[in-house]
Amino acid sequence: MRANWISSNLKIGSEWILLEPITHIRCAVRETSALAVSGWLMKQLKITVLCAVGLALAPLAWANTWYVSQSGAGAMNGADVADAQSVAWIDNGSNWGNSPAQIASGDTIYLCGTITTTVSMLGNNVTVLFQPGASISPAASHCLTMQNCGGITIDGAGGGILQNTANGTGMASQTPVYGIMASGATNVTVKNLIIQNLYVHTNPSDTTVDGSVGGGVYANGFNGTLTVSNCTFSNVPWCVNLQGPESVVNIQSNSFVNYDHGVGMGMSGTVTITIASNIFGSTANWDTGSADVYHHDGIHYFGSANISSMSICNNLFTGNWGADNTAHIYLETQPSNVLLYDNVFLQYPGDYLNDGMAVAYGNNNQIYNNTFVGQSVNLSMGLTTGGSGTTVANNLFTSLNSFVASRGTGVTFNNNVYANIGPGGNSPWSWNGTSYNTLIAWQSVAGDSKALYATNAQLNGNGSLQTNSPAIGAGTNLSGIFATDFAGLPRGAQWDAGAFAASATSALPQAVQVPSDLHFLQPGGSGSSPTNDLAGLVLWLPFEEGGGSTTVDASGHGNTCTLNNSPTWTTGIISNAIAFNGASQSVSGPNPIGGPGPITICAWVKASSPDVNKTGTVMSSGISYGFSFYNGNLAFVGDGSWYDGIPAAASASPPIDPDDGNWHYLSGTWAGGAGSFYIDGVLQGAQSLTMQTYGALNVAGAGSYYGYYSGTIDDVRVYNRALSGGEIAGQYQWPTGGRP
Repeated sequence: MRANWISSNLKIGSEWILLEPITHIRCAVRETSALAVSGWLMKQLKITVLCAVGLALAPLAWANTWYVSQSGAGAMNGADVADAQSVAWIDNGSNWGNSPAQIASGDTIYLCGTITTTVSMLGNNVTVLFQPGASISPAASHCLTMQNCGGITIDGAGGGILQNTANGTGMASQTPVYGIMASGATNVTVKNLIIQNLYVHTNPSDTTVDGSVGGGVYANGFNGTLTVSNCTFSNVPWCVNLQGPESVVNIQSNSFVNYDHGVGMGMSGTVTITIASNIFGSTANWDTGSADVYHHDGIHYFGSANISSMSICNNLFTGNWGADNTAHIYLETQPSNVLLYDNVFLQYPGDYLNDGMAVAYGNNNQIYNNTFVGQSVNLSMGLTTGGSGTTVANNLFTSLNSFVASRGTGVTFNNNVYANIGPGGNSPWSWNGTSYNTLIAWQSVAGDSKALYATNAQLNGNGSLQTNSPAIGAGTNLSGIFATDFAGLPRGAQWDAGAFAASATSALPQAVQVPSDLHFLQPGGSGSSPTNDLAGLVLWLPFEEGGGSTTVDASGHGNTCTLNNSPTWTTGIISNAIAFNGASQSVSGPNPIGGPGPITICAWVKASSPDVNKTGTVMSSGISYGFSFYNGNLAFVGDGSWYDGIPAAASASPPIDPDDGNWHYLSGTWAGGAGSFYIDGVLQGAQSLTMQTYGALNVAGAGSYYGYYSGTIDDVRVYNRALSGGEIAGQYQWPTGGRP
């Protein structure tokens, strides 16, 4: 039973102790094994709790904590990591209830280590918190279920992982699964998780799995509010999959890559939806060639709900979407009352979207201040819209061969900016099925009286405005609806067209394609500001493509690189990476930086196997800067010679072995003759260092004296400045909130 106390006396042996009023305690008016000490119940002590005479009673409850690992440990009482309960214990309904020995409302469950079976929530108002390094990693089954539960919070604490280990193309299993199953649940929060590899799709001939019946976060019928925030989804068919009656949905500040659907909504009932500040990256790995089985979407609404409001704002759509896509945003069943604003749509070079960047039919919709950036290729469409009472204003369209198509005559256009008609754009505007090839002709039917056309939008690579952009001042003031831009900056009295206010230009990175691990755009990701993290980035190889013989420089400087002798595309530190055989394979590209001058180079590396005698070059520039192994030792070098470099510290505490078969983050900086070398954010040494003239880039190749590297490399970067130790340490904290 539950006892409700304000104050009490405690008798231990012959001694009576007056306990001060306790605001939260769960105990029984009987002999029990709980003692309130320093905010915790010490399990093991036998105590008797009696009510103090004459004191008022009020309902109170104590929140307990339970540590849980796969098989349990020690005394298996859940008191700490060393005495963790087992997963089987919390999966048993008899261990959920109101007694001190049961998981009850208000409790916290700490997950520890690697859990290889499904974890089930069987009660209400419980928080699940992942300890550092914890994961739920079954081979090919659901990770966590909470059907018909209420008030559940799942908090990955920045590093918690939900994944399958053997589910996907060519693996032991090919089956749809759930990362989190929340059907019938009420008021659930999912945050700070990495949800990955629920199905790793690597071959176009693989059409086995129906991803729509599973999901990273899945609910078929839901009550109250569902919030999914600050999560990373990678290699998940449908990342957030919502079906049936729903109520309130918030999808915010997540990152999606290597998926078929980012957010899929086949909802009914009366709903309020917010999808904001997410990054929707590449989907091309789900292509199936001529079979055309999977139709990729960032946001796909196909429900029949009565929508109170749907706000889709401040999202970034980028990366390689392959050939079997539909659209970045596809509102298929024409929902009404949609507010679509401050989104950025960036087309991948040479790629196109079959139905355009955004398909947004429906009545009373508002489409404001979005930026649509094409790549001047055929079959590039910006916006398709239609419906009565819909308004399209302050949007910026550029380098597309079709800016906008309006179906029907009920849409109002004004203050939009159009620039640089792409090839084949003989009819860049369409009104009710009729095409128009000049702005004047378009305005004669659509209105849009304050629209502008320019031959060049004058944008930076990320869609932000250069100082001479025609979009500056071209918008109408919409401060009664929203007041900030894509970067969260106030728009002020003068409104610009597009997602970025002119004041945001200097505050954002210049990447044309933003890969899945662009955590720097997300507050709290790396611990420093977006400006500091990406300022001076002149080459960025995130290896996002997952296939092919070239890889794109995501810094926006055009340093496309070539894969030599067919190295293997594989899983990286968070998305894709490249594995090298140590004999002939490499990635090569142009010199990304003049010099010698200030520089920082970075790369994630994972040796193919531990090797105390390892020799090889992780990356280099001619015979100048690089990371090289020699006889099992690693150094940051300045003139190609290990002997003149800065070696890894043998006395580091804790010691770091960069060749132990685990992922490690290498960083080297140089400015003014002084070099510094970091591994996993830890300074290994700082000393004078000579730099030779910078040359062509070589990754894993024989650019220096030490031959080819055997292992996997991801996220190669070159900056034209020396990053601080704090910036490097912050970068290491991503992508998994700590050590990967």
